[in-house]
Amino acid sequence: MLRKLGAAAAVTAALSLSLSLPVSAAGTGGGRGLGVTSTLRSYDPGAWTYWGGDAGQTRYAPLDQINRKTVNRLKVAWRWSADTSGSPSSNNYKSTPLLVDGVLYMPWVNNGMAAIDAGTGKTLWTYEPQPVDMGAGGASLAPRSLAYWTDGRERRVIHNSLDGRLISVDARTGKADPAFGGRGWIDLRKGLTEGRAVTDVRSVSPAIVVGDVIVAQVIPGGARNKEATPGNFRGFDVRTGKLLWTFNVVPQPGEFGNETWENGSWAWAGNSGAWTMMSADPETGYVYFATDTPSNDFGGVERPGDNLFAESLLVLDSKTRKRVWHFQTVHHGIWDYDNPAAPILHDIVRNGRRIKAVTQLTKQGFIFTFDRITGKPIWPIEERPVPQGGVPGEKLSPTQPFPTWPLPLLAQGYSEDRLIDFTPELRAQAVELMKQYNKGPIYTPLVEVKPGLRGTLINPGYGGGPNWNGASVDPTTNIMYVPIRHKPNAAGLAKGDPARTNMAYVQSGNHVVMGPQGLPLFKPPWSEVVAVDMDTGRHLWRIPLGTASEQIRKHKALQGLKLDFDSMGMFDVRPSPVLTKELFFLGESGNLTGGTGTNKFRAYDKRNGKVLFETALPAYVTGAPMTYMHKGRQYVVVAVSGTGKPAELVALTLDGMSDNGAPPPGGIQLAAAPPASTQAAARIEATPQELALGKAQYDGKCALCHGANGGEGPAPSLRGRTDLANITRVVAQGQGEMPALGSAMSAGEIQAVAKYVLKTWPPAQRAGRGPPPREEE
Repeated sequence: MLRKLGAAAAVTAALSLSLSLPVSAAGTGGGRGLGVTSTLRSYDPGAWTYWGGDAGQTRYAPLDQINRKTVNRLKVAWRWSADTSGSPSSNNYKSTPLLVDGVLYMPWVNNGMAAIDAGTGKTLWTYEPQPVDMGAGGASLAPRSLAYWTDGRERRVIHNSLDGRLISVDARTGKADPAFGGRGWIDLRKGLTEGRAVTDVRSVSPAIVVGDVIVAQVIPGGARNKEATPGNFRGFDVRTGKLLWTFNVVPQPGEFGNETWENGSWAWAGNSGAWTMMSADPETGYVYFATDTPSNDFGGVERPGDNLFAESLLVLDSKTRKRVWHFQTVHHGIWDYDNPAAPILHDIVRNGRRIKAVTQLTKQGFIFTFDRITGKPIWPIEERPVPQGGVPGEKLSPTQPFPTWPLPLLAQGYSEDRLIDFTPELRAQAVELMKQYNKGPIYTPLVEVKPGLRGTLINPGYGGGPNWNGASVDPTTNIMYVPIRHKPNAAGLAKGDPARTNMAYVQSGNHVVMGPQGLPLFKPPWSEVVAVDMDTGRHLWRIPLGTASEQIRKHKALQGLKLDFDSMGMFDVRPSPVLTKELFFLGESGNLTGGTGTNKFRAYDKRNGKVLFETALPAYVTGAPMTYMHKGRQYVVVAVSGTGKPAELVALTLDGMSDNGAPPPGGIQLAAAPPASTQAAARIEATPQELALGKAQYDGKCALCHGANGGEGPAPSLRGRTDLANITRVVAQGQGEMPALGSAMSAGEIQAVAKYVLKTWPPAQRAGRGPPPREEE
């Protein structure tokens, strides 16, 4: 019943009237002369306050100082270093800065933030919370952006951090807002993980602010057993951090969708939240969520049913948490086809009427487009039969939703015709290689891995197709520009070992499926940019994204074949675009560091995809670029990083001019990174006698409240701190409910306690630990 009703069933009665505007009421000047969109009406060339520039995540800026005629004058204007160590903790710098009043705001090391002068690249302030790390996410630079709020007087920068905190900092001073949670941050585990087997959460994507409500998502840690933690969505008061509402992504008894978790699986199932960025419509207050796969991404024996609201486009009212509408893009997912990209809010024109739309890109290459107010599909979506079977106990959905239009962005499922065929020998080897896999149409079930059977081919792979890098939409033409990659995966299952798990099956041997002799499996191009007219749904053109890698160009099996390597596209890249009046910009990387790609950065003519400009940046382009005007000059800014390379922001302008003046003859050199508190704490020396004295004083005066291990008492945890001076001050003077101990301890004893805390429970060294995040393969 739920599936037949679809999105329409979820629309609140009060919203039954469509808010599509007649063209005559929309004004003039945009959308092919049919009106100015809300994005253009609100655009400020000196601001970039969301990951995608605006709340609808369109990644568009109507700037043209850098245009088709001038773009070949682009040069580096300044460089800002987040971390120059080249350590594994910072080799995947994904961050996109926000911009307000000439200041760029970035996630920084140790779950911190940094403010940078937009015209010079000079550091204005840095902030690190204390403790600097309280989770298992790792002290990396992987978070994609921040959130911003102002009421016209106060300004806050908000970090949904990798260690499971929501942190609020004064944008002017870089100081934590003491009114927010009492210390500038709140622990996002509270109210979520109690009583659950999985007790850690994190986020790589920013929260989003709508009015005075911060809406935050989390990624729960991995579960060994079927018992997991759901990634519930929550709204918090932007001034105090008070919890306002919670939306259960796994519906509980009495809630809509609870019956889609059969056999009581609602009680233990988890995940199903959002990895990626959220979007919002400030006019309605609606927030748009692209949701995740349920726990055990590749097996659903323990969670029969469709599993709402996993793998859905979900719309909530930010003030009330009320569900406005939803559409599930995968029923009972077992292919890790979580919705990876932020929903894009844009307008389209259909039959002479402007419609407020939302588009959801999927890893499968589908383009789902809806009226964003009512949830009505713009083009019909059909429930089509899909292959059945799989492992014993797996109850697959008999159908899956297929948009009838626009066409998929890339080929789906398996076809022998697409295997690599540069030579007859390579083709024959590819055919033989594929005998090791279970294969068929998209949504072919997973099988148990056995000798001679390496799993099920998943194509497009569970890394996309499209992924978190998303797309750009031009509100003046309603054309969407989508980077995609062609990279198949395989996934298999193994029977669960009762000594390790209570799940019937666990994933086994998941991998990228390569072709013969280390070449890609399928014919090129291996990555592309596709332009789609969202008014008509037609694919207008597609171009290769980059060129074949040097490894492929020099491959011994391809020598002497006179191949067109320049039209093959780079294998395994997924950059984010940014779009301006005449151009769009893309890197030739964007994958996990250590993967394929180059440090090339290009500008394309958005009319036809022709490359107009190319330059080499200091490292791989790993973040999503943004652009802005500052003091009459247009900047394009992007994060770069790589194995053994500094993690930097690089700004480009015409002729390299900036508030610093003209670039020096030798070009802009690497800048020193701001000092981090972890580095200063590591340099603090403590003798064995000092540590023994500190332990004795701690055990006698501090352990009762803070716990013997510094983190399990009723008082705040002392683990992972780096602020020696602040600990010394608080011990001596007291703070809040903690009494001053300056009269009970000598200065030497206080100093010894502070050093004992820092040296005994330092921040965890997580760099390079464990597998990469699941969405990153």
